[in-house]
Amino acid sequence: MNDTHDLAIIGSGLAGLSAALQGARLGLRTIVIGEFVMGGQIVNADAIDNYPGLAAGTPGIDLVTAVQEQVLALGVEFAFATVETLSTAAPFVIAGDGQHWTARSVVIATGGRRRQLGVPGESALRDRGVSECATCDGPLYRDQEVAVVGGGDAAMDEALYLAGLCRSVHLLTRNDALSGLKVLRDRVAASDAIRVVTGVRVVEVLGDDRVTGVRLAEGDGDDMLDLDVSGVFVYIGSDPATEPFVTALAADAAGHLDVDLRMQTSVPGIFAAGACRRSSSRQLVAAAGDGVTAAINAHDWLRSLGSQL
Repeated sequence: MNDTHDLAIIGSGLAGLSAALQGARLGLRTIVIGEFVMGGQIVNADAIDNYPGLAAGTPGIDLVTAVQEQVLALGVEFAFATVETLSTAAPFVIAGDGQHWTARSVVIATGGRRRQLGVPGESALRDRGVSECATCDGPLYRDQEVAVVGGGDAAMDEALYLAGLCRSVHLLTRNDALSGLKVLRDRVAASDAIRVVTGVRVVEVLGDDRVTGVRLAEGDGDDMLDLDVSGVFVYIGSDPATEPFVTALAADAAGHLDVDLRMQTSVPGIFAAGACRRSSSRQLVAAAGDGVTAAINAHDWLRSLGSQL
């Protein structure tokens, strides 16, 4: 068999899997190159409430599994690696972890990586009280006090999940108010287990072998307050996971890849979908739509070159 694929998708989240599904339906020989957890960050979502047609409260892993089964049934190939380089001349060469693949077109769907606080104690106590996954680690803190850092949708989602397990959840935001969806703000306000603390910054995670608390600064001043908690869950946003691509493809200052309405990047034949692209709404349904759009236009681009598909 020819070792060159028609379409290679870098990233195995919902945007990538949707691109693979559409690519295979269009008859493209397709491969998904992803890291070792299929589905990206959505696999850790306790409940999805904003995906059209999906029953409210569906776990993220259920959605990912269903799409993955569709993709596998169409013969899409999978490879597991962290991509390190991507050439910008067709056929494109993708390399990572000592492996390489060649493809006539590429969709980059690498999503984002969660930001860290960058404060003393955070790295040293990671997995010993510092976590980025409430559904993974929340049960370890049943009937204890925990802190969730952040004021957006993800932070509120995780605080609501933890409220069903923990004695109390301190939701800490440096802003004057929570910034996420109103439906989530209403649910947080209705929870007796969640205490919202605004206008504070985490300046240190406290503890030796385990987290024992966080040190907070009020506003922009120097007044400090220590809060006793057993766990700290960090949800302060994410940055695009585009490090291997930003030197060759146009991107904004944060690393989001520039795309046109066809999801094509600054290099013809290379497309981007989902949270790694500029101006993404960062919604699941939009990520799926991006993936489909990118795959359709990759197919059209190949046809415009006279490729036999």
